[in-house]
Amino acid sequence: MLRIVEDNIKRKNEGTLDELNTLRMQYLNDEETPSDRNLLMEIESLRKQVVRLTNWSDELKLTNVISRLSGSAKNWQLTTGKKFNDWITWKTALASRFKRRITMQEFLAHQSERKLKHNESLVDYIYSKEALLEKAPFTIPQPDRISMIIGDITDEKWQIALATQNSNTVEELIDRATALDAIRSAKQEH
Repeated sequence: MLRIVEDNIKRKNEGTLDELNTLRMQYLNDEETPSDRNLLMEIESLRKQVVRLTNWSDELKLTNVISRLSGSAKNWQLTTGKKFNDWITWKTALASRFKRRITMQEFLAHQSERKLKHNESLVDYIYSKEALLEKAPFTIPQPDRISMIIGDITDEKWQIALATQNSNTVEELIDRATALDAIRSAKQEH
């Protein structure tokens, strides 16, 4: 545990934890009960971003995800989740507790509502949308995932910029979106 604390202090001093603060699960308050699918999507999205940004150990990922839980997920952690000490077991237990198969109608309605927000980075949007697509009641091939992700970017210039990159996987799309985010950020500052 001391190593985790030391790693956290080191990462905070280097700015990594400050960047990860944007990855917090966003629920209005502790009284709200998040939907099961949103909770699992947020956990998976957070996990992927943590791995990508920091290459943290499973132990550190678990610590950071637990610290960001709220609502029923936080209560689950306090009563049941505390029994699981490794990332994979904990994640599996959380998923089995909150996982619910969604209908095709629910999936289509929910995924079509998720658009790129004005102040959201392309990378954050893609991770969020990809987590949502993971919940589909059927397997969505990579080209269709990419199409669905790009199709819900409402600003045409960024939609076209990503579409012309000819990405074969969502991970490739994320790599290309990282460069575009730097351009978007520079344009918003001016």
